[in-house]
Amino acid sequence: MSDEEVPSTPLSLLLRAMREKWVAGDHDAAAELARAAAPYMHARQAAIRSATEKLKEVHRLNDAELTRLLALFATREQDSESDQGVDS
Repeated sequence: MSDEEVPSTPLSLLLRAMREKWVAGDHDAAAELARAAAPYMHARQAAIRSATEKLKEVHRLNDAELTRLLALFATREQDSESDQGVDS
């Protein structure tokens, strides 16, 4: 197994396993994995939504807030790239 095939985060591992179970026809197992992944997906989306709302007034943010936003978006981009790699 190459490094490209190894899921980079627990969430990407759950999503990969969920997709594999679904494709194999084991929908009950896929649903269990989806339930396990859901809190991570929704928590991340809430954080991104909150960060996006702050961007509306980015000129009012201090350096620490800007640094947190940059880190959040960098993590989001990494996760997105990892999730896309899981689909292939």
